[in-house]
Amino acid sequence: MASDIKKLTAKHPGVCAGCGKQFRTGDQILYAREGGVGMAYHPACGGAATAPAPFYVAWRAFGRDDVPKPGHVFFSERDNKVLVVVRSASYYFRDDESDGENAGWVAFAYCREATQEEAGPILAERERAARQKAAQAEIEELHRLIRERGDIPRDRRYRLGGEVLADTTTVYGTGSYFVIEPGWIWSVMRHGMDGDDWSQNNVDDGGAGSIGWRIPYDDTIASRIRAAARLSQ
Repeated sequence: MASDIKKLTAKHPGVCAGCGKQFRTGDQILYAREGGVGMAYHPACGGAATAPAPFYVAWRAFGRDDVPKPGHVFFSERDNKVLVVVRSASYYFRDDESDGENAGWVAFAYCREATQEEAGPILAERERAARQKAAQAEIEELHRLIRERGDIPRDRRYRLGGEVLADTTTVYGTGSYFVIEPGWIWSVMRHGMDGDDWSQNNVDDGGAGSIGWRIPYDDTIASRIRAAARLSQ
């Protein structure tokens, strides 16, 4: 909580730490000291200067204005909570105020914990991202499993016509995907970049070709592939 709040006349333009809007030279402002740094407020925003804000976050900034506005909602990894910015400011540390290597702008914000309604969208997005990450790890594990257990049939170039899943191929001849077809499950790796040995390709993909490993159809593995592909989207 800020202390030593004074009523002053602004000597130069600035930004209110309460609402994020500008004030002009000559405007009446409230000036508060917090954490050794001064912050200015519109008189109508003065309540923000005394509002409880138990969480303090600081980080390197790109400049004076690289500061989150009051009301900004974000997830703090350090606190493992969704926080809302109550007031914020920036400060330039000179060489003589630092060890010489850390001179530059530092932004800081005093925050409160978000309400359930405020935190909902951010937590939902984090859960979605976590599911995608876990699904991608499962896809990589399934490719590894099929390539470890399976073989690369080289009697001809195969044109696969089954169910294609988790396709990450690109126009540059990279990426991978699964194909589930009657009797077989394939792990296919695109192998069509300049410099690749195209003679090693055993799958016809309409371009330079791909390398395919296959195993006999397995219900459990097929289900895992379908589930991981769905969650990775």
